[in-house]
Amino acid sequence: VENLQPRTELQEALEDEKNVSEKSFEDLPEISEPDVSLQETNACDVTANFGQMNLYSDDSDHVESRDQRPSSEKEPSLRDYQMEVAKPALEGKNIIICLPTGTGKTRVAVYIAKDHLDKKRKARECGKVIVLVNKVPLVEQHLENEFGPYMKHSYRTIGLSGASQLKFSFPELIRDYDVIICTAKILENALEKVYEDDEERVQLSVFSLMIIDECHHTQKEAVYNNIMRYYLK
Repeated sequence: VENLQPRTELQEALEDEKNVSEKSFEDLPEISEPDVSLQETNACDVTANFGQMNLYSDDSDHVESRDQRPSSEKEPSLRDYQMEVAKPALEGKNIIICLPTGTGKTRVAVYIAKDHLDKKRKARECGKVIVLVNKVPLVEQHLENEFGPYMKHSYRTIGLSGASQLKFSFPELIRDYDVIICTAKILENALEKVYEDDEERVQLSVFSLMIIDECHHTQKEAVYNNIMRYYLK
């Protein structure tokens, strides 16, 4: 990204947001999901465009849901440098966002997702957003700290993680929710269903926007890379 705002604004952002949502999970192991876990928020809804961005639920063997409704829903707002990097995605283009830790990449993703769904709703079109993460704790973090507070009154938002033997219907959750935050392995498993008539099989075309957290892991035989192979088909 070129022509970012002066460094002083980034430094202010680092101080303002370092305790909000951009925590480092570098020391955490990669996805290990022995059980199914699910959290949801209360609320209501690839075009050819997939917005690709560098973006828990407690592990249990049952489906868990809870009411997270705040007194009022916040409206996400962006700093000038955040709006600058978000602009191409707001225009429907595929992008990669690269910003220092603590400068609000996830907040940018929330803003883009809400803008996307708002436009789809206004046009009376179906909008559906999937947010992919590579570590289980990020599901809860993104749901509770970012996507939930800003979107749950307008759109049905859910976070889930689990092993390959899922104990809920992923296609049904996709049908019922507008924003799905999940570990990438869940989507990969659904895409890899062998038979076309498999009820648990999912097509990427059901999503109008895809957000990939930590997209630099899209390499070799990593889960993200396998998913992108389906996108490029």
